[in-house]
Amino acid sequence: MATTEWKVQALGQNKKIQEIAAAAEKASALVTINVELASTALKLAGVFLTGLLAPQILLLRVTADAIDDFVKDFRDIGFFVLEVTDVEGGYIIPEDADGNPIKLLMSPIAVAANMAVAVTAGQTKEFGLWAKEFLGEEDIFLTGAQKATYQIETGKSLPDDKLEDNANDNRLGTLDGVTGLYKMTPSQVIATIVGAMDDELDLRRPKFSSSAEAGAIVVLVGVSDLTKNLANLQSIIKAFNLFFGGDEQKDKEGNVVAPGGVASGMAKLGGLINAALGQTENPDENNVKLKVNNICTVRGTDEDKKRLNRSTPSIPYIKSGQFKVNDYVAGPRVKFGARCMGYVSVAGEPVVMADDLDTDFDESIYVTQELTVTGITNLDAIGWRTLSSGAKLQKVAFVEKYNSFIDQNTGLAQKTGPFNDFEYLPNLTSTDAKSAKTKVERKPKETLLSTLSPEDVTEEHTAQSHHGSDFKFATHNVTIGDILEEKTPKAPHPNFKAVKLDDLIGDFKTFFAAIDALTDTLRKMADDAAKALQDIIDYLDAKIVELEEIGAALQKILALFTTGLGDAGVYVLSIPVATGGNDYIKAELQGAANAPPDSLEFTIAFMMMGGGVDGTEVGFKTLQKLLVP
Repeated sequence: MATTEWKVQALGQNKKIQEIAAAAEKASALVTINVELASTALKLAGVFLTGLLAPQILLLRVTADAIDDFVKDFRDIGFFVLEVTDVEGGYIIPEDADGNPIKLLMSPIAVAANMAVAVTAGQTKEFGLWAKEFLGEEDIFLTGAQKATYQIETGKSLPDDKLEDNANDNRLGTLDGVTGLYKMTPSQVIATIVGAMDDELDLRRPKFSSSAEAGAIVVLVGVSDLTKNLANLQSIIKAFNLFFGGDEQKDKEGNVVAPGGVASGMAKLGGLINAALGQTENPDENNVKLKVNNICTVRGTDEDKKRLNRSTPSIPYIKSGQFKVNDYVAGPRVKFGARCMGYVSVAGEPVVMADDLDTDFDESIYVTQELTVTGITNLDAIGWRTLSSGAKLQKVAFVEKYNSFIDQNTGLAQKTGPFNDFEYLPNLTSTDAKSAKTKVERKPKETLLSTLSPEDVTEEHTAQSHHGSDFKFATHNVTIGDILEEKTPKAPHPNFKAVKLDDLIGDFKTFFAAIDALTDTLRKMADDAAKALQDIIDYLDAKIVELEEIGAALQKILALFTTGLGDAGVYVLSIPVATGGNDYIKAELQGAANAPPDSLEFTIAFMMMGGGVDGTEVGFKTLQKLLVP
C-alpha cells in the first residue's frame, strides 16, 4: 500500500535555499563592484589591471567557499533522472518486466466519483461498458464499486472507435491536431515511469535491490486544455528549464561545449511549444501559395443537377464564381481521409481560362486565380504544400468540433474542444445555409478561428416534377476549383554555366596564389608591430568578460533560489528514502493518493531517483529537503 501522496506545490522555497540565496547575493554584489573597478582601470591604465584584480579574485574565492559550505551535502551526489516528454510520438504502451501492461491502483471512492461525472455528462452507457471491461463489474450502476481497490491496465486513453492516428499500433500518445504535439494523461505518464524502471534494455536505469534504500522526487506538469493553455504551458516549461536545465552553451564556431543541464528533453519540448505558439501568434507562417484552375460555382449536389435540368427554362448546374479573401476552404485529403483546412488570405484577380476545355458549358465561366491559403495548423500547411497538386479546393462552412469519450485508463468522462472543423455547404440545414459561416480569420494568440459576417449560400429555383406540376427547391451553392501543380520550368540543353578566370586558364591560379601570399606577408608585418599591445588588451578584455559572466550566473542562481519553480499546473510526489529499492518506488508511483486527474490532457514529467547502500542516500535526502518544502 502506498504511503505518499501528490501535492500541488512550488519547488525550491525553503529556509536552507534562502540561506544559499543570501550568500549568492553577497557574491553577486561583490562581482558587480569588481567589474566596475576593472572597467575603470582598463580606461586609465590597462597594463596594471592584473595586479588590481588579484585581491578581488581572492575575495571571490572566499565567498565561493562560503556558498560551498551550504551545498556540500548535495552538490556531488549521484542520482538518476528520467524525463517523460513524448515530443515525437515514439512512446509505446509501457510494460512491466514480464511484458504485461502497467497497472495503476484506483480506489472505490475514485470509481464512484468518475461514475457520477459520467452520468452528468450523459455517458452512462459508455461508463458501464468501461467498468465491465476494465473493473470486472458486470453492472456497476446496480451494485456500485464492490472491490477494496482496483488495478487498471494503462494503455491508450481513447476508446477504439475514437482513435485516429494511432489506431493500429501500440503508440501511447495522441496527436493533437491543433498544436501538432503528442498528448499523454497523468496515468499514462506515471505508467511510463514505472515501465522505464523495468526496461532491461536501458543500461542506465536504476537497479536498487529490495534491501537497498531509495527515494525519488517526481515533478509532473499538466494542462487541461492544450488549445487554451499553450502560452501557460510555455511559461511553465521555461521556468522548468531554467530551474533544472539551463541554456545550452556554444563556442564561436557554434559547437556545443555545455549540453545545458539534465532537462534536455524539456528543452526540446520547449522548442516545439514555441513553434506551436508561433503559428497562432503569426498565422502567416502557415501561408501556402496555390494556383487554382477551373474555378466556378456549382449549384448544390448531383441530385440538384437533375432537378435543375427539369426546370423551366433549364438552369445550368455551373455558373461563374471565384474565391475571395477570408473564404474558409478545404483541400487535399491527408491521413484517415481528413482534409487540409485553411482560409484564403490573398486572392488574386480571376483570369478567364483559354477556350480549350472539352465541356458542354461556356468556357468563359471558368477562371484561374492565384491564392494564398493560410493553413489552420502547421500540419495543414504541410498538407497544402505537398499534397495539393490535382486536388479539389472548395469553400466550406466553419463549425466547432467536440470530442466526448470515456478515458480508458480511469473511466473519467471527457469532453475536449472546441476544435476547428468544417461542414460541406450542401450538407448544411436550410437554416444554417442562409447564414453559413464561410468567412473566417485567425486572431493572434488564438487557436480557434473567428467567424466574420455570415453568408447566404442558398438559391431558390422552380422545377417540374415527373407528374408535370411545378415545385420549389433551394440549392446550396459551392465555389470549387482544381489546384495546379507548381513546376519550375527547365531550360532545354545545352545550358550555360558560370566560371571564373582562374577556372578557364590554369596558370592564372598560380598568379593569384602568388599575389595572395604577398598581401598576407604585408599584413603580417603590419600586425606584428601592434601584437604585443593587442595581447595585453585582449587579456584585460577577457578578464572583464569573465567577471561579468560570473556576476550574471550568480544573479541567475539568486533568482532561482528565491522564486523557486511555481506551482501553477505542477504536481509533486516526494517519495522519502526508505528500504525497498526499485519495487518500493514503483509501488508508491502506482498507488500514491491524490494523483493528478486525467482531465489534464497534456502531461509531462521529470523524475529524480537516488539512494543505495553506498552512503549516497544521505545526499539524496538533502536534495529532497532542499527542493520539497
